[in-house]
Amino acid sequence: MATDRTIESRQAGARRLTNAVVLRAMPNETPIDKRNRDLIAFLSLTSARAEAVASIRLHHVDVAGRFVDQPGAGRAYP
Repeated sequence: MATDRTIESRQAGARRLTNAVVLRAMPNETPIDKRNRDLIAFLSLTSARAEAVASIRLHHVDVAGRFVDQPGAGRAYP
């Protein structure tokens, strides 16, 4: 019998596999294709809300620190 932890682990594995399949299937030839792919990856990996991602500006991104600061929410996404 599977425990709750085992079930959660299997579900997380299935989500990662689904995310990988979706990202591989997306086009990435043009800069817009790459931007779209990156946004989908960011949303799925951070669980950030679409409204929060839409409000992020370039100065919220710390490339050296490898995180994105969410304004007004006190959150940082690695």
